[in-house]
Amino acid sequence: MSEFETLTLQCQDGYRLSARFYAAISETENLPVLVCPATGITKQFYHQFCVWLQAQGYAVMVFDFRGIGDSLHGPLRKSKASIVQWGQLDIPAAIDALLTRTNTEKVTLLGHSAGGQLLGIVPNHHKVAKVVAVSCSTGHIKGLKGKTRLLAPVMF
Repeated sequence: MSEFETLTLQCQDGYRLSARFYAAISETENLPVLVCPATGITKQFYHQFCVWLQAQGYAVMVFDFRGIGDSLHGPLRKSKASIVQWGQLDIPAAIDALLTRTNTEKVTLLGHSAGGQLLGIVPNHHKVAKVVAVSCSTGHIKGLKGKTRLLAPVMF
C-alpha cells in the first residue's frame, strides 16, 4: 500500500493545488491534520512527518500553496500568486477537501511559519478545532532589530 495518495484540489477561483493525502493506518477518533507549509517550502519536505502522524492514527493532508512546487503552473516570473490568496483561497480549499475526504466536521491545522500565521484570514476558520503553530511570527515589526526591522515592511 502506498503511504499517500496524490490529489488535485480545486480552489474557489478555479486554481488547482497539488496535495497529498495520508490515510490513517489505524482507526482512531483523532481529528484529521492539515499541514500548511511555510513560505517556499514544498509538501515533500513534510513527508516523513506526515508518515509518522499517519502511523499514530491520524489522517493527514499536505499541499503546495499556489506558485510553489507542484502548484506552480508555468514560469515563476509569470505567477500572480499572493500570500493573501494562500490564506483566503488555498487553505480553505485544503480544509474542505480534508473534511470531505475524512467525513469529519473539524480539522487540526498544523501551520509552519506563514502556514500558521495565515489562519487569521481564512474564511472557513470555524472548521478548525485545534491549531499547532510552528515557528509562526506575529507579523508585528516593533520587536525586530537592525536590518530586519528596516527590511520587514518591504518583505511582504
